[in-house]
Amino acid sequence: NSCSFEIFANPATNKMFALNDTCEPRTFAESIGCPRAQCVYHKFEASKLASLLQVWNLAGTTWLLLFVQSFEHMVMVEWYWAEGKGEDLSSVGIWTSFKRTCRNHLGILVCRPFLTVMCF
Repeated sequence: NSCSFEIFANPATNKMFALNDTCEPRTFAESIGCPRAQCVYHKFEASKLASLLQVWNLAGTTWLLLFVQSFEHMVMVEWYWAEGKGEDLSSVGIWTSFKRTCRNHLGILVCRPFLTVMCF
């Protein structure tokens, strides 16, 4: 019950259908000239690159969230400890603490989330 010819060429590539080729089930039979032929979904397999990129995305997002949290904590600590240096909190703004954090603590703020993500 097969077609008289068994040559099922992919119209997009003009070669035999191969692994990971796509076909449109509604037009498959007409495009190859055999009305009984079917384009059947077998299974989905994610490529290794897609899986690797998903892990990279998860690690990057986790790092970013931890970095923002650490940065915010350090700015608030810089602002709070300014009082211990004899500075009045009303004269030391958050912007000053932000600049001081960027100048003095940015390296450790980048490393801390990285180490946390790597140990995760």
